[in-house]
Amino acid sequence: MTENIDYYVKKLEGEKDVLQRGKYIKILAKEKDMRIKDIAIKLHVSPSYVCHLLRLSKLPEIVSDGYYAKHLSASHLFVLSRLATTEEMIQLYEKILAENLTIQQTEEYVSEKNSSFKHRGKKIDEKTKIAIEHKFKKISERLEVKIVQTRTRAVLSLTVKGNRACTTDILEKVVDNTQLK
Repeated sequence: MTENIDYYVKKLEGEKDVLQRGKYIKILAKEKDMRIKDIAIKLHVSPSYVCHLLRLSKLPEIVSDGYYAKHLSASHLFVLSRLATTEEMIQLYEKILAENLTIQQTEEYVSEKNSSFKHRGKKIDEKTKIAIEHKFKKISERLEVKIVQTRTRAVLSLTVKGNRACTTDILEKVVDNTQLK
């Protein structure tokens, strides 16, 4: 039995393909009844990383094919694997291809998808989001406004491009227009 486990551990140590690593971990965890913690110790990685790799084994074949065709990065795979159903994974995979989503955009999508049914409270609606963006755009059209709300925090990001004179002028206007009254 130990001989068999050592075989897969050696395969894992030499394997660069994250999907194949996920398959080997699944064999060790499910078929060889190895605990995640013990696999992590043998590989000199965190148990969390082992769980991330294990989660890759549930990805649908179409997503795996997309990775091998270089339509997706390994990071996309890790994010996609956080979705609950095969249908959701395929739907997001198609969205990534159609809209050329970055890793960050993919993470935001998954976070929104997962938080909509697991957490209390509601996200801000589109009307509120647009109102916030409009408020800052009235200060300057050069302000780029980005709002990201997760289950644990909201981030309002303002970006302005230009030289120091331009950016200073706009930032001073932001202060003038957002003073608490």
